[in-house]
Amino acid sequence: MTAYATTEEAYAYADLRKPITIASVDLERYLTIATDMMDALRYTGTLVSGQERKFPRVEDEGIIPTGIKNACIENALSLIDGIDVDLEYENLTMISQSYANIRSTYDRSTVPAHIAARIPSLAAWRLMQPFLPDPREIGFNSIRS
Repeated sequence: MTAYATTEEAYAYADLRKPITIASVDLERYLTIATDMMDALRYTGTLVSGQERKFPRVEDEGIIPTGIKNACIENALSLIDGIDVDLEYENLTMISQSYANIRSTYDRSTVPAHIAARIPSLAAWRLMQPFLPDPREIGFNSIRS
């Protein structure tokens, strides 16, 4: 399955924001992983018939929106930087930790939505917001699209 953004789009985007300097990085693999993470969420709109990915949507006339492409790239860059959403979640939900006689206690009553959704990049999460349903609305459709 293909990623939402191509390696060429990722390099062009990254040159403007955060250049990718690691020559040996398998950018296509990270873009695919980022796309898989994004596909685990539910989006508004209607899927194009017969597709394997969540985008493009019918409303976008069969074109992957720029915000989704850029979110994919942001997620891939975060993964390249070593962000592990599972570790981030564990660290954010930790209340107390001690080592010898040193103790740290945190009030972690909430976990950021992007970490709870397993999206490694806050920038990507913000780019994805227009495509996600409003969490305050009650949905009765049990089919994830």
